[in-house]
Amino acid sequence: GALLSSAVALHLQIGDDYKSTSFPTISSQISFIRQLLKDNIKSDNYYGKAANGEIPTIITAHNKDEIASLIVLKRDHFPKARFVIQGGTEAYLVASHLAALDIPVVLQPVLCTPSRFDSIHCLTGAPLTNGTAAHVLNAHGVKLGVGIYDDGLARNLAWDSGWLAATSPSV
Repeated sequence: GALLSSAVALHLQIGDDYKSTSFPTISSQISFIRQLLKDNIKSDNYYGKAANGEIPTIITAHNKDEIASLIVLKRDHFPKARFVIQGGTEAYLVASHLAALDIPVVLQPVLCTPSRFDSIHCLTGAPLTNGTAAHVLNAHGVKLGVGIYDDGLARNLAWDSGWLAATSPSV
């Protein structure tokens, strides 16, 4: 009764951690995603399936500006595509736009600390902020998931989810 599929999603990533000699800037990374999907939109390969929304396109991004660029990319070029933001530390800053285009977010990590420039605007939660990115995204109607970086942390997902429920601000 198992379902088997050779590909269930197209995974891409943008950000400082993914810069290389081929893609030295965030703009070149986003441009590559646009060109990759555009060139394959009529193809029967995985990129074409992603461009047409047959499989989701999961894009790792944390910074609000990177996420905003992905929102514009979907809105203006690939309305059928099913983008999912993975990471999403600053996604709450563009939550209404994510909700309008039905772009879900898999928060990874669930609880953030502003340890890097691309996550400088993270919401740490109580007692420092009134809620977290998860709370803001949920309030705007964004579909939300919680993720982990290491399989060994899977045991904490129930606790993380419980903490989010217990600290949800009453707005």
